[in-house]
Amino acid sequence: MKNQYSLFLYVLLCALGSYQLNAQSPGGVSSNLSLWLKADAGTNTTVQGQDVNTWADNSPNGFTADEDTNSNRPTYDGSALNFNPALNFGSGSNQIGFNLGSDYIFSPAANNGLHIFSVVNPSTGGARKFVVDFGLYSTGDYGLAVSDDQGVITESENNEPLLSAITTTLAEADYDFGGNKSLNINGASVFSNGMIFSQFTTSQILENPSHATGAGPVSIGRQSKSGALDSDGGRRFFGDMGEVIIYTTDLDATEITQVQSYLALKYGITLSKDYLASNS
Repeated sequence: MKNQYSLFLYVLLCALGSYQLNAQSPGGVSSNLSLWLKADAGTNTTVQGQDVNTWADNSPNGFTADEDTNSNRPTYDGSALNFNPALNFGSGSNQIGFNLGSDYIFSPAANNGLHIFSVVNPSTGGARKFVVDFGLYSTGDYGLAVSDDQGVITESENNEPLLSAITTTLAEADYDFGGNKSLNINGASVFSNGMIFSQFTTSQILENPSHATGAGPVSIGRQSKSGALDSDGGRRFFGDMGEVIIYTTDLDATEITQVQSYLALKYGITLSKDYLASNS
């Protein structure tokens, strides 16, 4: 038994090493990588408990997610998620997230879709706790919200599948133009419905570089628009956030599993499927 356990640890460490060598993209999937925020690279501070006001993008776009106010900022926690860093979004009513300003993330019909990955540990329940949101909820946006009892995927409408209690979770919004949008938890689909939009452009996503009443920028940890932000107990994410990844294309099944495997191994999440290394 001891030898089997040692072999398991060796294989796991080799796998983790493979992902570290491919750190230029999640799980080795680089095509159409549009945003890659991770708490272990890009925060303006790595001091435990200190406020984080900027979060640098690790994708080729080199965006920067800026904090909206000078108060109620997320704080840095160096070992929140499986000994990995995370940003803690407190439960205060004025907790404000990040936004990309005028750096918008669209996905034309030619790219067939869009995919959002996130690793979070939500601390409160309720609907519309946005991890990512862009545009005008709920008639001209796309987004992903996760609480400890619900998951929400939006695309010009609201869908709220009830979930069991969520701890550290790999939550995904998968948009397939001409097909379905799906909410995935730990590698498994928990909700799916037909797409409304055939593309994500300025005609569908009502963008604004700041949080206006009727629209807003790409936002992390909050609803994009400012209107009704305090409804539903606050349309903000509460809890720990380790990573947010956006691809502006409909990834194939192999690519999805590679990214899921990278995140699952890193954050100690069990997938309901086989794992794939970055070389497939």
